[in-house]
Amino acid sequence: MKRLTLTTIILLGILVSVNAKSWRVNNTPGVDADFTTLNAAQDSASAGDTLYIEGSATSYGDFTINKKLIIMGPGYFLTENDTTQVTKLTAKLGNVSIYAEGTVLSGLHMNYLYNHASKVVITRNFINTDLYAVHNETILYDVVVSQNYCKRNLTRNNKLRNALIFNNIVLNTLTMGTASDDFTGVIKNNVVANMIEAVNAVIKNNIIYNSAGAGYKILTGNTFSYNLFAGSSVPGGTGNVANVDMSTVFSDFTNVSVDNDFTLKEGSPASGAGENGTDCGAFGGDQPYVLSGIPGVPHIYDAIIPTSASGDSGLKVYLKIKTNN
Repeated sequence: MKRLTLTTIILLGILVSVNAKSWRVNNTPGVDADFTTLNAAQDSASAGDTLYIEGSATSYGDFTINKKLIIMGPGYFLTENDTTQVTKLTAKLGNVSIYAEGTVLSGLHMNYLYNHASKVVITRNFINTDLYAVHNETILYDVVVSQNYCKRNLTRNNKLRNALIFNNIVLNTLTMGTASDDFTGVIKNNVVANMIEAVNAVIKNNIIYNSAGAGYKILTGNTFSYNLFAGSSVPGGTGNVANVDMSTVFSDFTNVSVDNDFTLKEGSPASGAGENGTDCGAFGGDQPYVLSGIPGVPHIYDAIIPTSASGDSGLKVYLKIKTNN
C-alpha cells in the first residue's frame, strides 16, 4: 500500500511543468482556436503542454499520442446531468492510442482506447467500446485508470505492474489478468456489470450488478473484501455480500444508461458497506466518480450574455463557474 501511495504522488507530479503551455483545439469552422486538428496541435506542442479539446459537432477522428501531453475535453453526458458545461457539445474522438510515457487523458469521448505506455493517467473519460489498459508486448508500470465510463470492457492484453484501477463504471467485464504474472495492483470502488477477473490484486469496495454469473474468478494472489455481488456466491474474505438486490442499491436500476443511474439510492445497502465505512461502488472512496467526467479545472456551467451593450455600462456578462477536484 505504501508503494501505491508513492506511485500516486509520482503520477500526479507529471501534471506540473514549469514551462508548459496550453493550447486550444477546435475543429468547428469559424472558431478562433490555436489548432483545428489534434495532429497539428501535437506537432507544435512541447512535451508537458496541455491541449484543451473543445466540444464540437464533428469528431476529431483517430489519434495517436506520441508526445507526453495533458489532453483535456469538456466531459460527456453534458445534457443528462446538471451544472456540467454551458456548451453541451462533447469532444469526440475515434480510436486513440497512447505511446508516450506520462500522458494524461481526461474529459474525452472516445471509441477504443489503447495504451502502450507506463506512468499514464486515464481519468474521467467516456469509452464507447473497450479501454485496453495495456496493449503492448512489454511490461508497463504505474498506470492509473480512474473515474471512467466504459460502455463495454476495461481490460489488459499483457503485463501491468503496480496499477490503480478505481471508481470506474464498466458495463461489461473488468479483466486485469489470468496468468500469475499478468498484474499487480489495486482494483477498488468500481461498478462492474458482469465480472472482475484479476491476479495479485487487492479487490475491494466494488459492486458487481448482474446476477447471471458469479461475478468473479478465484485466481492467484487476490484478496477480496467488502464487495457486493448480485450473484449467489462470494469469494472468501471480509465483508463480501452475495444476493444483493441491485434495485435497492442504485438510483435508477431500470435504465442504467447514464452515469447518474449508478448513484446510490437513499438507504442503499452499499452505503457505508466498504472498508472503514466508505460507500461501495464508483461514488465511494476517497476519489469518487465525477458525473459527466468534468475535468478538475474551473468550468463555466451557466452564462447570461446580452445581445447588445451600451456606451455607459458596457457589456455585462454573468457567469457561473465551478470546479471538480
